[in-house]
Formats: sequence, C-alpha cells, structure tokens
Amino acid sequence: QAGDVGSGLDQIVASLLARVHLSEHGGSGGASESGGASESGGASESGEWGGQGDPAANGLTGPGGLTGPGGLTGLGGLTGPDGPEAGRAGLRLARTSRDGVAGPSAGLLEDYACVADGFLVLSGVTGEAGWVDLAGRLLETALGRFTDGQGGFFDTADDGERLLYRPSDPADNATPSGTFAVAGALLSYAALTGSTRHREAAVAALGPLEAIAGRFPRAAGTGLAVAEALLAGPAEIAIAGPPADPRTAELHTAALRSASPGAVIALGDGTGESPIPLLVGREQVNSSPAAYVCRNFTCRMPVNDPAALMSALSSRK
Repeated sequence: QAGDVGSGLDQIVASLLARVHLSEHGGSGGASESGGASESGGASESGEWGGQGDPAANGLTGPGGLTGPGGLTGLGGLTGPDGPEAGRAGLRLARTSRDGVAGPSAGLLEDYACVADGFLVLSGVTGEAGWVDLAGRLLETALGRFTDGQGGFFDTADDGERLLYRPSDPADNATPSGTFAVAGALLSYAALTGSTRHREAAVAALGPLEAIAGRFPRAAGTGLAVAEALLAGPAEIAIAGPPADPRTAELHTAALRSASPGAVIALGDGTGESPIPLLVGREQVNSSPAAYVCRNFTCRMPVNDPAALMSALSSRK
C-alpha cells in the first residue's frame, strides 16, 4: 500500500509541476507581447522561461532541483519571520496541463492558492523544505499580481488578458473561491514561516466573509474554515527527529491525524537547523524525537509521546 501511495503522490506532483513556470523577474511566465502564452515553452526574448514539457527536462524536479534563467539552481530564500526576500524569482502557473505539457491559458488566483496550499501540505507529509519555498514563490506572485490594493484579490493577474471587466468574486461555488483559498494558503505559509506580512494579507482577504456568510452561507464554507483556523492559531506542529527512527514516524502520524483546524506540520531531522523557520531550534529531547505544538511561534513544552501530542493538539490554549 505504501508503494501505491508513493506512486500516486509522484503522479500528482508531476501534474502540478507541469503547470509551473519560472520567471526570473516575476514576469508573465512565457507570455508573448499580445498576452498569450508562448507556444514554444522555451525562453522568450524577454528572458522569461516557461516550464512546458517534461518537468524534469525543464529543470523542475522538486525541492533542491529547480533550475531556470540566471543560475537559479536552489530553493533557498526563507529568510526569517518577515518572509521571503524582496525581488526573488516569481513562479507562474498555467491553468491546465495535459500529458505533462502546460496549456496556453494563464493561471487564475484559485490556481495559485490551491497549488501553493498543496505544496505546503506536501512539505508536511514528506519533510522536504523546498516545497515551502515553492509555495512562497507562488504566493509572492499572488500578492504581486492579483491584489486590488485594498486587501482583496482579483481572479486574474494584472498582466493577463485585457478584459472589459476584471473579475473579483470572493464567493465559493462548486470549488473554493480564489480569495478564500488564497487566504488559507497565506495563513498556512505564515504559520510555517512566522511571516507577519502573509498573516495580515490572509486576514485582509477574509474581509468579504461576514457579508457572504450572513446571506449565502453555502458560498462561504472555505472562508469560514480559514476563519476557524485563524481563531485556533492555527496550530503549528514541529516534529524533530531522525527520519529513520520509528518514534519520529509515530509522532508524525499523530500530527497528521490532528483535527486542529488549519494545523500546519513541519518535519525536521532533530538538529534544530532547517530552511523552515518553524523548525529552527526545535531539537530532540533527551536524545528522543520530540513534537512541539506552537501558536504564533510560541510553543508548549515538547512531548515525546504520540498520545501527549494528541492531547496538546486538542487544547486551544
């Protein structure tokens, strides 16, 4: 069963990466002068690079293997509690992909939000910190290209196709709205990195929630879930222990089964060193894997027992 799960995860990751474009200067990710996507999927005259085709062939091979123009060969850049460095490379998404080839339509806000959220979850499951950085780059694009300047978001990017009316619909439909989905992703990223900027952006994105929930509660489910996570902290769970130690796996499993709203998980090796700020200084306790339950980077005493971890997660204090 573990092999089947791993194979399925690989397919999902490959599908997501096929839609990712790397732009050295946060540009349109392969857009031509007319606003359409570059058909070649290669470098355009402006120096932008579209990640079409086989993700591995184009350098998008996952954490530690992202390559692109200008020697972008790593996924560093989580620089502390105020988030990513200004001006670092942005990531762009295509709306669709087929057989590993990105389609011509530019990604919408909901694409950036949901893929970023998926990368954050993937980091918590695999323990690979590079996914957090990828998520941060997608959210950087969302904050730079989709905001309306008043805390809200448009559904299309500011450098996308010119429309008579630029849509901005915060209400959920059959799928989460871009606004509420990006609020959730921003909140999760803030919980892992300590970024005040991302947390404040998440709170601002929930601005329309009260009006929508009051009149159309079925269209506010995602926003209400994010609000519940915000009220709960959310819980920040740091697991620190050698990957091969079965006690680490037991703590990790207990964290994954947590019902705490919006909880985020960071899995480290127990050395206290990591690109993910939540893991910095989180070490083993008495030479045993440990779990830290934090809220706003203020942590309870670490625990070594899965049952104690579940108990700590059930408390809102």
